This record gives sequence, C-alpha cells and structure tokens, in this order.
Amino acid sequence: MLELLKKERPVERRDLLQLTGLALTGLAAPQIALAQGALPTSGLDLSFMHLWSDENGDTHVKLRPLAKTVKPVPTSGTMNLHFDSRPFVAIHKAPMRMFVITLQGEFEIEGSDGTRLKAPKGGLSFIEDITGKGHMARLTDAVNINIGVPPSFDVLRWASGEEA
Repeated sequence: MLELLKKERPVERRDLLQLTGLALTGLAAPQIALAQGALPTSGLDLSFMHLWSDENGDTHVKLRPLAKTVKPVPTSGTMNLHFDSRPFVAIHKAPMRMFVITLQGEFEIEGSDGTRLKAPKGGLSFIEDITGKGHMARLTDAVNINIGVPPSFDVLRWASGEEA
C-alpha cells in the first residue's frame, strides 16, 4: 500500500479510499488485538486531539482519551485529502465538523483561549470549531485526511465507547 504514496501520478479516488482505510484500520487494530488477547490491556494509550467552541464562542483544544471499544463512525459522505505546506494558518473556523487524520508531518492547533496542542501520535483529531472565534493552525509538511460527520454526531459519547 505504501507504493500508492511513491507513485508519481495524481491521487485517484480509489487511492484515497485505500489510504483512509489504512488510517482507520490503525484505530481498529488495537481493539481487534485486545479482543484476541494479543496486546496487554495496560500501557496502551489511545487519544485524540479535540477542538471545540464553548457557549461564549471561545475555542479550546484538549487531548482526550479514546476507549478501546469505540464503534464505527457515521460519516456525512464528505472526505478529502488535504496537502498543506503553509507553516501557519491565521485565525479561521473549520468548514464542517470533521475528523482529521494526519498521515504525514505535524499538525498543531491553538484555540482562542491560547492553548496549543499537537495532534497525538497516530494523528487523530476531531475539529468542531465551526461557530466560535476560530483557531490558528501550525503545520509542518502536513498531509491530512478530513472526514465529515453528521451534525448529530457526539464525539465525547463515541470516544467513551457509547453509541454516538
């Protein structure tokens, strides 16, 4: 599958879907291995970066735990591969509520409250700052997959292993 990244040709839809499948499989692999007893239940730290707006419009970013029993994620059907070589993106709001999977490079966010955080190892983030004061992003040769979710999706319930 890594051959997809090495080929010098435009990324086609099937390539994007395969890469997304690999990234999402990375989340499922520990869950499958734990069910089979292949991994120890202690010492496995799954987390994601969460960006949201509060009722006053202030944006916050926090590293949140991810249960080993998460369910499949409902999507809105919106998905894109985003290449970004800009080192800094000024204050902006997200175009939609979405998961961001960082395949390459670094992805750091700063909320309007001044908190700065880098995406964790494995690069899973959930961005839902669509109505607040906005956030800044710092990127280092970032390649991200953005996956939209329905308006009713509750990321905290999902992350705890409940139905979203």
